[in-house]
Amino acid sequence: MPIPTPSFPGSSKLSWIAPLLETERKGSTSTTSTAYGATAADSKPGRGSFWSKGDIDFDEDAIATQESVFDEPTLAERYKPSPEWENIHRFDPSARWTWKEETAVIRKIDRRIMAFACIAFMALQLDRANLSQALSDNFLDDLGLTTDEVIMVNRVLRDDPSKGDMHNRQPITWKLFRQSLLDYDLWPLYIVGILWSLPVIPAQQYFTLLLRDQGFSTSVTNLLTIPAMLLSMFSVMLITHISELYNERALVSIISQIWTLVFLVRLYTTDTTEANPWLTAGMIGSNIYQSDDRPQYRRANRLLIGITCFNVLFYLLVKAYYIWRNKSKKRQWDAMSEREKRRYLDESRDAGNKRLEFIFAH
Repeated sequence: MPIPTPSFPGSSKLSWIAPLLETERKGSTSTTSTAYGATAADSKPGRGSFWSKGDIDFDEDAIATQESVFDEPTLAERYKPSPEWENIHRFDPSARWTWKEETAVIRKIDRRIMAFACIAFMALQLDRANLSQALSDNFLDDLGLTTDEVIMVNRVLRDDPSKGDMHNRQPITWKLFRQSLLDYDLWPLYIVGILWSLPVIPAQQYFTLLLRDQGFSTSVTNLLTIPAMLLSMFSVMLITHISELYNERALVSIISQIWTLVFLVRLYTTDTTEANPWLTAGMIGSNIYQSDDRPQYRRANRLLIGITCFNVLFYLLVKAYYIWRNKSKKRQWDAMSEREKRRYLDESRDAGNKRLEFIFAH
């Protein structure tokens, strides 16, 4: 059975060593014991989360554990989690569970853990959001400032064994930091991380000031920020769901850039000195909006439009790059004999995304 395809950037799904896994299993006389006396699942029905129920025509008491490198002893040692990994005490390659049990765990994660995580993130955002809202009540003037657990653990590891060498108590050393900076396969992601939200930052920073400049009171200004926050929250969940549904990242990410581009073009082509709803007099002191570009900020808006168009093109280039990298790795892997593949897995000094069995999701 082929190992599932990648599900996130930098995924290390071992799809190319699946044939090798079959070879190892056929040549081995050992039998993997299981908690329920069963082997890994041969098929994977549509599993859903709290929001997506998935397919319902399957046996809930069937084994849900997916096939993994941990099912073959000769390969399991190569991908065994680090002894220092924080969940190592829960790791059990022989553990098996049913679809009913797995679904219950997933629903519990969605209802409890993810709900708590959302509340925690809301708490983290309170201080920053309140500071932003305070701008509508002359806050800057008052201060004299300018605008200047087993199923979960094993399910995750079977899905991606590389997560076994991660733990949140490991410090980031200078060596690791330097390796990250020099890893050219990560450079496209670094650039995306810098540029993806840049076109909307200036307007977000001065949104409350813009509303105040249009004559709205402090209370009305704070109320008018709520729709934008709600739309942003639901759009993030929608885009994330679409990305997961179609296993696509780059093309889905372009949606937000096109959405932003429409409004930036409208802003650029509107005479902001005469159209009060688009008043931008409060946008002073930002690195994008400069006082010498007032009152219409043509130069700044051209820059934002250019950045947005570049982002759309760059997302396509990033996708093309990772497709090329995956094909290059696959050609090298396919050119090896079975013995060479085993030797590579045992002796190669390649690490992280430089290993041939590491494939990128895009």
